[in-house]
Amino acid sequence: MHSTHILQPLDVGLFGPLQRHYTNALDDWAQNGNTGIHKGTFFPLLMQARTFTHTPKNILSAFKATGIYPLNP
Repeated sequence: MHSTHILQPLDVGLFGPLQRHYTNALDDWAQNGNTGIHKGTFFPLLMQARTFTHTPKNILSAFKATGIYPLNP
């Protein structure tokens, strides 16, 4: 068994959902007829996705899901 997945709560609980929220924001942006992406587009869409993902509840859930906090050996 690999321990990488268990020891990386941010990968488990934050970066996967962040990717999904960013993809959804990008899809919505593109469906409005926008094309191309640049710094002026990337960062606002990323921050929108981050707002939905990086919440205290999600962060604590990520650590709980991996058994790190509260400690669950």
